Amino acid sequence: MTISRGARWALAGAGVIAIAGAAAVLWPRSEAEATPEPLPVVTVQAHPEVELPYTVGTPSGCPSLSYRSSVESAAGTNIRLSSGSQRPSMFNVVCFPIDSFGSVDELVAWKMAHRVDSQLVGQPVWEVGAMGRSVRTELDMGSGTLITEWLAEREGKLVIAGYYHHDDDPVGASDVADAMVASWEWR
Repeated sequence: MTISRGARWALAGAGVIAIAGAAAVLWPRSEAEATPEPLPVVTVQAHPEVELPYTVGTPSGCPSLSYRSSVESAAGTNIRLSSGSQRPSMFNVVCFPIDSFGSVDELVAWKMAHRVDSQLVGQPVWEVGAMGRSVRTELDMGSGTLITEWLAEREGKLVIAGYYHHDDDPVGASDVADAMVASWEWR
């Protein structure tokens, strides 16, 4: 049995998101951990020049949601945003019970206290937009591979939208992921 190149990339993207999620679950955390200082707050703005003709439905295990995408996808799993690249970018949404990770505040506090283990770079920010209040973080997975995460809580779930991309992506490439998050709808 052969697996198509697209299916291999989809598996790789799901694996990266799953590994990042599993690492956060497995690291010990204290109930007393809280975000050490208030995070900066930014407002998410849509990018009107980015076309998002497709609606993506609720991924398995997530609260009812939808968002717009530049490419067609089945329920938010491994949306490949770049084409023809040796290093594709992808967008994915996964959900976990809050008791697996703790609250968004607890997870972010852990990441900030354990920057090397969590691969956190830069300063997390609260984003206010269509997703509601979410925390945006940037993870450096090594070899120029980055994951931008949006972390939110909904109906007892930790909802993680992840944008898997590279430090040498063309200027403006992240606008598509930003526009997808800006199109978010809870149902």
